[in-house]
This record gives sequence, C-alpha cells and structure tokens, in this order.
Amino acid sequence: MDIQPKINSLQIGKIKTLFLQYFATYLDDCMARLEFEFGLQLGKERDRLSKEQYKKLTDYLHTVKKIISEQYLLKISTAFDELQQQSPTKKTEQIQWNAAKLLDDEFVKEDYAVSQIIRSCENQFLEELSEFNQQLALLLGKQVMSSGQNPVSPENLLRTLFEVFKPLKLNTEYRVALYNVFAANIFSQLGFIYRELKSHCTNDTAEQNFTVENDYTENKPANIHSDAPLASNVFEPLRKKFRLWRTKHSPSAYDVLVDHGNLAYEHIEIINALQVLSYAGFNKASPVYELPLKHPLLKKLAALNFSDETRQLDQVDQDILDIVALIFAQLGQDENLPNPVKLALAPLQMPMAAVALVQPDLLALPESPVRQLLDKLYAAGSLVNENSTGGQAIIQQIVGVVNKITDSDFEIAAWVAADNAFAKYLTAQQHGVQRYEEHYRQLLASSETPLTANEEVAMILDSRLNNKALPATISDFLQQAWLQVLLAVYPHKNEQPELWAKHLQTLDDLIFSVLPPSDEQARQRILTILPELINALRYGLKQIDFDKADRARFFKELAVLHVLVLDKKSAANVQTNENNPSQSPADAVIDSYIAVVQQLPEGSWLEFIADSGQRWGKLAWKSPVMQRLLFVDKSGEKLREYAIAELAELIRSGQARRVNVNQQPITERILENLTP
Repeated sequence: MDIQPKINSLQIGKIKTLFLQYFATYLDDCMARLEFEFGLQLGKERDRLSKEQYKKLTDYLHTVKKIISEQYLLKISTAFDELQQQSPTKKTEQIQWNAAKLLDDEFVKEDYAVSQIIRSCENQFLEELSEFNQQLALLLGKQVMSSGQNPVSPENLLRTLFEVFKPLKLNTEYRVALYNVFAANIFSQLGFIYRELKSHCTNDTAEQNFTVENDYTENKPANIHSDAPLASNVFEPLRKKFRLWRTKHSPSAYDVLVDHGNLAYEHIEIINALQVLSYAGFNKASPVYELPLKHPLLKKLAALNFSDETRQLDQVDQDILDIVALIFAQLGQDENLPNPVKLALAPLQMPMAAVALVQPDLLALPESPVRQLLDKLYAAGSLVNENSTGGQAIIQQIVGVVNKITDSDFEIAAWVAADNAFAKYLTAQQHGVQRYEEHYRQLLASSETPLTANEEVAMILDSRLNNKALPATISDFLQQAWLQVLLAVYPHKNEQPELWAKHLQTLDDLIFSVLPPSDEQARQRILTILPELINALRYGLKQIDFDKADRARFFKELAVLHVLVLDKKSAANVQTNENNPSQSPADAVIDSYIAVVQQLPEGSWLEFIADSGQRWGKLAWKSPVMQRLLFVDKSGEKLREYAIAELAELIRSGQARRVNVNQQPITERILENLTP
C-alpha cells in the first residue's frame, strides 16, 4: 500500500501569497513604464518606424498592459493552486511548449529569445532556485523537486508569459522586445524573490516568519476606536518638546484652546469626525493648510453633536492633533516636493491623527509603521518630475497607497500593510533606477573616443590660455615649443608628478609675466618670479633639445616684453591697448561658475527652471573625456546632457541651482529637530 506523504497546503498557500506580493510589485512598476522600456528594447528596430507607426504601437501597448498584468498574475496564481491540489505522485502538467511552435523562422527567433532568457535566469540564480526547490519539495512531501515542477521557476514563468502574449497583435520583433522588457525589469529580480521565499519555507519557523501583513503586534490596540492611555513615557518627551515650540511661536493657530471646563470629546467621536472630514475631501484641494486640523475638526464635532452639552478637546488630544498638523504643514511647504505629491499626501492627515489619538507612541517612535510609511512616501515623491513617465508612475503609486489607507477604517493594520507593500515597491523601483542610470552611462561612454596624449595636453594648454590676449611671440612659443615640453613628460606624469606640476607652473608664470600687472602688488610678483621662471624655461627647453638659435631669439624677445610690462608708463599704455585687454569682470564671473560646475560631485541634485516648468535632475555621470554632464530624473530616465560651460551659464542666469538634499527621514527632521 502506497503511503501518500502529506502536502502542507497552508504553507504553500502562504508562499503563493508572498510570491505574488513581490512579483506584483515588480510587475506594476514594469507596466507603469512599459512604453518607455519597450522603446529601449526595440533598439535599432525603432529607427525603422515612422513617428505615426511608433505611436500606434505604444498606444496599443497602453491599452493591453492591464490585461497582460491581470492575466499573468491569474495564471501564476492558478499554477500554485494546482500545485496545492495535486497528489504527491502526480506529475505536474507541463505546458506543451513544443506543440505551440509554428514551423517558421519567425517563431524560431521568438523561441530562441525566450530560451536565452530562461538559461540566463537559471544560470544567474542557480543556487537560490535550487535551495527554494528543495524547501518546496519538503512542503510537498517529496525528496526532491525539479525546476519544471516549480510554478515560479524561470522556465514556467516564461511559459506562462508565452501564453499571455499569444493573443497580442504583435510581430516577432515586438514580442521579443516585450520579453526583454520583462527580463530586464522582473526576471532579473528572481534571485531576490527566491531568497525571500526560501527564508519563509522552513517548517519549524514558518508560522513566525509568515506574519500577516496587517498584524502589528508591537503595542497594537485591540480596537482603534477604544480609548487607550494617552500620555505614555515614550510620547511624553515629544509632547513636552512640542509644547515648548508652541509657546515660543505663540500667538499662532497652534495655541492651546481656552479650557472652559466642559467635558472632553471621546476618541470615538473625534475619529468619527475625522472620517467625515476625510470622506468630504478635506485637504484634497490644497496641500497647504491655513489652519491646524483641530479647528475644522471642532466645527465638524459641533455639527455632529446633537446633545445640548458644549464639549471641548482634551489638551493631550490637542497636542496630538497639532503635532500631526505640523508635520503636514511642513510637507506642504517643502520646496523639494512637487505639488501633485503634496496633494496626494494631504489626505493622510486624518487617518494619521486617528491612530495617533489612540496610540500616541506611533508619533514618537521612528520605527512605527506610521512614521516609516510617511518617510518612504516622502522619499519616493521628493524631486519627482511630474510630467515625466517615470514621475507619473511614482505619483500614481503614492496615490494608490494613500487611497488604501483613507478607504480603511483608520486602523493601524492598514498602515502596516501599506508600509510593507510600499517597501517592496521601493526595492523594485530602486533596482530599475540603477539599471537605467547604468544604461545611460554606458551609452554616453561608448559614444566617446578616448583622447590621444596630444589631444589631452592640447586641451590642458587651451584651458590655461583661456582666450587670453598674449603677445604673438609668447602664444607661438607655448603652442609649439612648450607644448612639446609638456608632451615629453605627460606619459610619465604619474611617476614624476613634481616635474609635471613644475612645467605647468612655468606655463602659468610665463603667461602671468607678460600680461600688464593690475596693481603694484602684481608688478612686484613679476619681479620676484622672473629669475626662477627663466631657469625653469631653460630647463624645459633643454629636455626637448630646442634649437639654440631659436632659444636665444626667444629669450631676447621675452626680455623686451618684460621691460615693457614692468615699465609703469609702458604698462599703462599696453593696458589700454585694445589688442591686449585684460580679463573682464564678466569673464571672471563665468570662470567662477565653470569652477563650481567642475567641482560638482556625482549624485548632486539640481533644479532646472524653464518656461515649461520646474524639473529636478541628478548628476549621474561626468564624462572624463569631453567634459559632458549626464543628468537623470528620479526614476532613472535621462533628463538632459550638458556641456560644462552650458550648465555654468544656466546657474549664472538663475535657470539652474543646486538642491540641498537632506537624507534624514522627514518625520525625524520635523519632530526630533523641533526647537523652541
């Protein structure tokens, strides 16, 4: 008699739930950027399409991407259900991959592309997949389990995707591009997902590890509408700090309301009024709050009070409501937060106040799900360009999170679930950003041909000359003789840095010595450096065996120039000569801005202001050859490419400015840095 091993359906169901949570996060992000990603994967094929053809193609993808997402998740879910229901000796039904093939070259191309993705994933995540298969086999009561029996192995995920793509009206090139979009954005993250699933598969710890997302065990109230102790040891220090702040800023709308000795409203009444305000769309029209929340709340409480008793807000409740109001007031004034994000976050004020009234420690603890979620939403939404495809996708995600919380019963469980889900989204989004940035860096780097030593030294010499009006003798000498001196030592500048620096200093001193001194101090400096300058010039020319006759002629002409420059009367005449102008103040200003741009570190954020509106960009890469600067937006998409001089002019004219990005979580910045 065969003994059928027991299948742990409960744990398999939990694995299914967890996998779909992670996978759906990556899938949602992929679908939000599908048209843009599809264009990247098309590559040269896109150039063969007219604008009208490409627009029709992307419009079609836009209409079917929701269907793709829903069908794909449904089929994966069904595969898990079949795994739970099968008997342990029954083989997993395989999708007849070969039966679906068409006997033509076009399908061969598609089959090859799919096979390449499968092999790449299996090789890249071999260890993670093997360990996950082993753990899954234990839950099925088996000794071993092949990848073909795992519903979420790369092979089965690609087979499922093939079934989803079959009805699409796309030719082979477009379907292959679509597979590559999924490979880059979703399948590339399978290793991470497998590791997470494997960690939740051990029988001994499964129940502890598989926590339901809405279970917040630390200090979780049994019912959000029940009255709980308000002023705990955790919350009290924050409350005292806020009351000092309120006193310092008095009079203001945050002042404590007059105590008339009336009975205080109960929490259930306040929370009910907050829900009514939320349903009525309070704060959805404007992200800037003219009055703290307690003032409109009192009006609503009075309207909902059908008794003859006059009621008031308890002072602790006022403190809680005012702290929450202050947080959102600061968000409404944040310069790095675009208006659509401010509007999206504004409705969170009511549910945040509701949970804080019952559990004020949520405001004081940085690790609480309330503060954690608000920190994540702010971090995701700051510096987002609302008119870009990626920016719109981020804003839509934020709106979705806020809607889920405001549509709930204002319970802490909704915040916990939203915080967990949004953390997964941020992980997926960050992976996409890194991939985009690397893609654009590689494109820009591949478009540049490394300069030869001659070209690099010539650029160094030009930067030193900087369009200065020099005597012809000096200009010719530098571009011919001294250029050879620099070229001779340049290949060895790392082994002989002092010699290289000496030749550059000689170049700078020579230029300075033949320009009219701006004042007596400059004149004295010329007199001081002349002896060492002549010796340095002779040393350098000797290294290249410069012709003796040409050398003697040059030094004679140089001596004459120095006499003219040092003669006060002659210097004054030369200084007024239009053929020898000194650097104008305007040139000096431009040079200072160029220096600022050259010193910008990678990762710097800049705000660009144009007629089309405000945009933020991060300096993702500085070209070492052509001195070009690549800026990307918050979602990793290319924003603009600037030359150094071009960006310097934008900064000088006020069309661009560097943005101070504070890495401190926003709630910590507002609450823990409160000062009277």
